[in-house]
Amino acid sequence: MRGFRVRIAALAVLLGAGALACAARLDAATIRDELVRQTGRPPVKEFEWNLGLTARLAMRALGTRPEDVLRIEGLTGLEVALYDADPAGLAEGAPLDLSALDRRGWETVVRYRDPRSSALVVVRPSGEKIRELVLVGAGRNQVVFARLEGQLDPGLPAELERAVRTEGPEATKDKLVEATADEP
Repeated sequence: MRGFRVRIAALAVLLGAGALACAARLDAATIRDELVRQTGRPPVKEFEWNLGLTARLAMRALGTRPEDVLRIEGLTGLEVALYDADPAGLAEGAPLDLSALDRRGWETVVRYRDPRSSALVVVRPSGEKIRELVLVGAGRNQVVFARLEGQLDPGLPAELERAVRTEGPEATKDKLVEATADEP
């Protein structure tokens, strides 16, 4: 009987690993590749910033706790990228359509495209909180990518959508980076 349980547990682990392997990869490189695919040109300007494990360990070594720096409640990791597209590669000033990215393995909470912008917010929930959130927003010539990790508030996707729609990708990127500043 014990051997049967071990085999069932092993099968469950394999199935879980297989499901994770089928999940779409949503990272800065994927977004950059999509930008090149849609415009036919690499970005004119790129900004990438990552407050991942290495940075958090360095902060801890310096006596700074991540929660003292990451002012978004529950945030433990943040990756942000901003790309400026070559306007010559864009069709009549329309925003890039990033709302159609592959989202297998993610739960879509925001997906829209209008004449000024497009956005996609996908999450991986963890109970009542969000474990991982990816935002991709595009304006007429800028694209912002953000990956937030931790135990995040379920209201955060709506706030990010509102920021992209009303203020644009660059202002949204600035707000995310400012949310990690030492002092307000």
